[in-house]
Amino acid sequence: MLLQARKELSICGDIQESDVFFYYTTTGWMMWNFLVSALPIGCTLVLYDGSPLRDPAYLWNLVDELGISIFGTSAKYIDTLSRKYKPREHHSLKTLRHIYSTGSPLAPQLYDYAYQHIRPNILLGSITGGTDICSLFAGMCTALPVYRGELQCRMLGMAIESFDATGKVCPPNQSGELVCVKPFPCMPAGFWPLPGFGTEGAVKVACERFYQAYFTEYQGIWYHGDHILITESKGGNGGGVVMLGRSDGVLNPGGVRFGSAELYDVVEHRFGQDIQDCLAVGQSIMGGTDERVLLFVKLHNGDELSETLVKQIKAEIRAKRSPRHVPSKIIQVNDIPYTLNGKRVEVPVKKLINGAPLSSINAATLSNPNSLLVYVDLGVALRAEVESTAVVNGKA
Repeated sequence: MLLQARKELSICGDIQESDVFFYYTTTGWMMWNFLVSALPIGCTLVLYDGSPLRDPAYLWNLVDELGISIFGTSAKYIDTLSRKYKPREHHSLKTLRHIYSTGSPLAPQLYDYAYQHIRPNILLGSITGGTDICSLFAGMCTALPVYRGELQCRMLGMAIESFDATGKVCPPNQSGELVCVKPFPCMPAGFWPLPGFGTEGAVKVACERFYQAYFTEYQGIWYHGDHILITESKGGNGGGVVMLGRSDGVLNPGGVRFGSAELYDVVEHRFGQDIQDCLAVGQSIMGGTDERVLLFVKLHNGDELSETLVKQIKAEIRAKRSPRHVPSKIIQVNDIPYTLNGKRVEVPVKKLINGAPLSSINAATLSNPNSLLVYVDLGVALRAEVESTAVVNGKA
């Protein structure tokens, strides 16, 4: 893992002993490991414990006071900052040369904001990887140009591709699933317990879970669960990477990640007499910088979803989980799609809701493929609703 970080920071990021490196992160996020892995370079690290936005000037004051040259944060922070503050108008920022962003896709308009209102001659490095690999699949490179809305390149030693539903490499500019087709230095050895550190039964279960988690979507190939597209090669980058969001059932409204099962547990436990089945997905909003949670519910035969029931469901989710878990919309549907082996289908529905064509879904894996048709129509209406809201807010 240290070798992987050294490759990313020294070769791709060109971080030097003279740099002052700051990343706004908790110790529970992999970006903490990313930050402290720069210590062998000999550069200075800056740690901060507190809110980054209570005073939007605070972190940028630190840039000037401490001479920060590498500034790391989240896309959500940049998006929130862009609505209320223009650092370039209040700070020198003369030492700043890199800004790294991760956690969610960095919308194209935020590239404009960074270069216009933070500093025009920085390297804006949108990066992607994962806690499970504690490193990057795609991200920054000081030898390459930055293109609006794109991660600069695939990282050294990371043979990532975009696969379609049949397991074929997508042509440039066609969306697909992020996979890594060759082993990489920081690939996990497995889930705990590893052989020699647990009972035979426990080790077997851990091995099966590890394989199921990463190598079954495309047989024997690492599947990471991100929906991406790789652009045509330009400027020598071999194709930039555009992040389109998570492919799996992880929901991420306002940067708060949680699993759809957390909603299913509440609905099925409390409202089983009213609701036969349900499905939760995230819909992209605010130009891809955030998402809202949609909960589709299938009621028992002949029943209609009432406003009273909607309020009860939201109140129960708020009480049993948190305000962030409460769906933005609860929508009645006639059917919930399932795979042939009985798994609730979230990924295809999420794709359809966010505008992917029906042809992008491998219907052969579903037990009730016709159930997808209603989500195509719902997606059109829901996207129009989001666009209408954006226009109204823009005028406001």
